[in-house]
Amino acid sequence: NNAQDNSGNEHHGILFGNASVKPDSGRKNGGVMLDGDGYYVQIPSFDRNLTGITITAWINGKSTGKSTGIILSRDPTQTIGINYKEGTGEIGYHWNNNSASTWNYATKLDIPVDQWSFVALSIEKEKSTLYVSNSSGLSNSINSIKHSTQLSDSAWRIGSDSFTADRYFNGTIDEVLIFDRGLMQEEVRGLYDYSL
Repeated sequence: NNAQDNSGNEHHGILFGNASVKPDSGRKNGGVMLDGDGYYVQIPSFDRNLTGITITAWINGKSTGKSTGIILSRDPTQTIGINYKEGTGEIGYHWNNNSASTWNYATKLDIPVDQWSFVALSIEKEKSTLYVSNSSGLSNSINSIKHSTQLSDSAWRIGSDSFTADRYFNGTIDEVLIFDRGLMQEEVRGLYDYSL
């Protein structure tokens, strides 16, 4: 059982637990269905240094009660990716050798429950920008701090954070894209507009 990488880069995902991809489960095609209890998709590490990154996805979450990875690569010192923050339903991110200046940054971008939302993270050297779509359109939050080069040498998880045994996403994730550079706001908006 796997989740196909349609980019041509052969980063196909392996489904764990009872994670499933069904043709009618996604926003457009087949999204991965996760139950918040041990289900996730794993994709290979990039095995290279990243000076920036952009991660986008469409998500439809059932609850926001606990911290969880949305798309995350974690090792003891260099965690990279997008996450839910515990108890708030707010989107967050990890970078800078797992620094609290990233994962503790208050984005004030809440992810709606039980509806499809576009989420994105763009890391550049001098800032990060997180995006969430809601009924008003696409909102963003900018963390204007320096972002160091990160080594991506751990597998990526879609719908899970391996930090503890209970950090699993409950809902559906679709249309995951990962770029090895920080996209500018116009480019992210273009991806969002194109996927509507």
